[in-house]
Amino acid sequence: MKNHKLQLDCLVILGGNGTHKTANLLREEGLNVVTLPKTIDNDLWGTDMTFGLRSAVVIATGDEKNLKVPDDISVIGYDGISSSQMTEPKLTTLRQDTKTLGEEAGKQFLAMIEHPRTTLSRSIHVKGELLEGATVKKMNA
Repeated sequence: MKNHKLQLDCLVILGGNGTHKTANLLREEGLNVVTLPKTIDNDLWGTDMTFGLRSAVVIATGDEKNLKVPDDISVIGYDGISSSQMTEPKLTTLRQDTKTLGEEAGKQFLAMIEHPRTTLSRSIHVKGELLEGATVKKMNA
Protein backbone atom coordinates (compact mmCIF):
# COMPACT_ATOMS: atom_id res chain seq x y z
CA MET A 1 0.00 0.00 0.00
CA LYS A 2 1.28 3.48 -0.90
CA ASN A 3 1.36 5.39 2.41
CA HIS A 4 -2.34 4.95 3.12
CA LYS A 5 -3.16 5.47 6.77
CA LEU A 6 -6.00 2.96 7.08
CA GLN A 7 -4.85 -0.41 8.32
CA LEU A 8 -6.88 -2.47 5.85
CA ASP A 9 -5.95 -5.87 4.50
CA CYS A 10 -8.56 -5.52 1.79
CA LEU A 11 -11.49 -3.33 0.74
CA VAL A 12 -14.58 -5.22 -0.51
CA ILE A 13 -16.75 -3.12 -2.82
CA LEU A 14 -20.22 -4.02 -4.15
CA GLY A 15 -21.66 -2.01 -7.00
CA GLY A 16 -22.11 -1.35 -10.67
CA ASN A 17 -19.97 -0.12 -13.51
CA GLY A 18 -19.07 3.27 -11.97
CA THR A 19 -18.32 1.67 -8.62
CA HIS A 20 -16.00 -0.85 -10.27
CA LYS A 21 -14.20 1.93 -12.14
CA THR A 22 -13.60 3.74 -8.85
CA ALA A 23 -12.42 0.48 -7.26
CA ASN A 24 -9.88 0.15 -10.06
CA LEU A 25 -8.57 3.66 -9.31
CA LEU A 26 -8.13 2.65 -5.66
CA ARG A 27 -6.33 -0.52 -6.75
CA GLU A 28 -4.01 1.58 -8.91
CA GLU A 29 -3.22 3.63 -5.78
CA GLY A 30 -2.10 0.48 -3.99
CA LEU A 31 -5.20 -0.61 -2.07
CA ASN A 32 -6.10 -4.31 -2.12
CA VAL A 33 -9.61 -4.35 -3.60
CA VAL A 34 -12.16 -7.10 -4.20
CA THR A 35 -15.26 -6.15 -6.23
CA LEU A 36 -18.62 -7.90 -6.52
CA PRO A 37 -21.33 -7.10 -9.10
CA LYS A 38 -24.41 -5.55 -7.47
CA THR A 39 -26.49 -3.38 -9.74
CA ILE A 40 -30.02 -3.30 -11.10
CA ASP A 41 -28.57 -2.09 -14.40
CA ASN A 42 -26.74 -5.34 -15.26
CA ASP A 43 -24.06 -3.13 -16.86
CA LEU A 44 -20.88 -4.96 -15.91
CA TRP A 45 -18.77 -6.46 -18.65
CA GLY A 46 -18.24 -10.18 -18.23
CA THR A 47 -21.39 -10.80 -16.14
CA ASP A 48 -24.62 -12.36 -17.37
CA MET A 49 -26.65 -11.29 -14.34
CA THR A 50 -26.05 -9.15 -11.27
CA PHE A 51 -27.70 -8.89 -7.87
CA GLY A 52 -30.77 -6.66 -8.13
CA LEU A 53 -31.55 -6.96 -11.84
CA ARG A 54 -34.65 -9.16 -11.63
CA SER A 55 -36.34 -7.02 -8.97
CA ALA A 56 -35.81 -3.94 -11.14
CA VAL A 57 -37.30 -5.67 -14.17
CA VAL A 58 -40.38 -6.68 -12.16
CA ILE A 59 -40.85 -3.13 -10.87
CA ALA A 60 -40.19 -1.49 -14.24
CA THR A 61 -42.64 -3.68 -16.13
CA GLY A 62 -45.33 -3.76 -13.48
CA ASP A 63 -45.31 -7.59 -13.47
CA GLU A 64 -46.27 -7.69 -9.80
CA LYS A 65 -49.71 -6.09 -10.23
CA ASN A 66 -50.31 -6.42 -13.96
CA LEU A 67 -49.73 -2.68 -14.45
CA LYS A 68 -49.21 -1.15 -17.88
CA VAL A 69 -46.23 1.14 -18.47
CA PRO A 70 -46.74 4.11 -18.90
CA ASP A 71 -50.58 4.13 -18.69
CA ASP A 72 -50.82 2.89 -15.08
CA ILE A 73 -47.29 3.57 -13.84
CA SER A 74 -44.44 5.76 -15.08
CA VAL A 75 -40.88 4.47 -14.75
CA ILE A 76 -37.65 6.41 -15.09
CA GLY A 77 -34.17 4.95 -14.85
CA TYR A 78 -30.98 6.47 -13.62
CA ASP A 79 -27.70 5.75 -15.39
CA GLY A 80 -28.55 5.75 -19.09
CA ILE A 81 -26.77 2.49 -19.78
CA SER A 82 -27.19 1.04 -23.27
CA SER A 83 -29.47 -1.80 -22.15
CA SER A 84 -32.01 0.78 -20.91
CA GLN A 85 -32.48 1.80 -24.53
CA MET A 86 -33.10 -1.79 -25.66
CA THR A 87 -36.12 -2.53 -23.46
CA GLU A 88 -39.70 -2.54 -24.67
CA PRO A 89 -41.00 0.00 -24.01
CA LYS A 90 -37.77 1.99 -24.26
CA LEU A 91 -36.89 3.24 -20.76
CA THR A 92 -36.83 6.97 -20.06
CA THR A 93 -33.61 7.50 -18.13
CA LEU A 94 -31.11 10.05 -16.90
CA ARG A 95 -27.63 9.32 -18.22
CA GLN A 96 -24.98 10.29 -15.70
CA ASP A 97 -21.28 10.79 -16.41
CA THR A 98 -20.15 7.79 -14.35
CA LYS A 99 -16.52 8.15 -15.40
CA THR A 100 -16.21 11.69 -14.03
CA LEU A 101 -18.34 10.87 -10.98
CA GLY A 102 -16.22 7.82 -10.16
CA GLU A 103 -12.95 9.70 -10.65
CA GLU A 104 -14.03 12.54 -8.37
CA ALA A 105 -15.38 10.18 -5.69
CA GLY A 106 -12.14 8.18 -5.80
CA LYS A 107 -10.02 11.33 -5.41
CA GLN A 108 -12.13 12.46 -2.45
CA PHE A 109 -11.96 9.03 -0.82
CA LEU A 110 -8.16 8.88 -1.12
CA ALA A 111 -7.80 12.44 0.22
CA MET A 112 -9.90 11.49 3.26
CA ILE A 113 -7.68 8.46 3.88
CA GLU A 114 -4.42 10.35 3.45
CA HIS A 115 -5.48 13.53 5.30
CA PRO A 116 -8.38 12.56 7.60
CA ARG A 117 -8.12 15.64 9.83
CA THR A 118 -7.92 18.25 7.10
CA THR A 119 -10.05 16.88 4.25
CA LEU A 120 -13.65 18.06 4.25
CA SER A 121 -16.44 16.03 2.71
CA ARG A 122 -17.96 17.74 -0.30
CA SER A 123 -20.80 17.16 -2.73
CA ILE A 124 -19.89 16.09 -6.23
CA HIS A 125 -22.09 17.58 -8.96
CA VAL A 126 -21.90 16.12 -12.45
CA LYS A 127 -24.35 17.07 -15.21
CA GLY A 128 -26.61 14.41 -16.65
CA GLU A 129 -28.60 14.04 -19.84
CA LEU A 130 -32.26 13.02 -20.14
CA LEU A 131 -32.83 10.18 -22.61
CA GLU A 132 -36.53 10.24 -23.44
CA GLY A 133 -38.14 6.86 -23.87
CA ALA A 134 -41.70 5.60 -23.67
CA THR A 135 -42.05 4.79 -19.96
CA VAL A 136 -43.31 8.16 -18.65
CA LYS A 137 -46.91 9.17 -19.28
CA LYS A 138 -47.37 12.60 -20.82
CA MET A 139 -49.60 14.77 -18.65
CA ASN A 140 -51.94 17.41 -20.06
CA ALA A 141 -51.20 20.88 -18.71
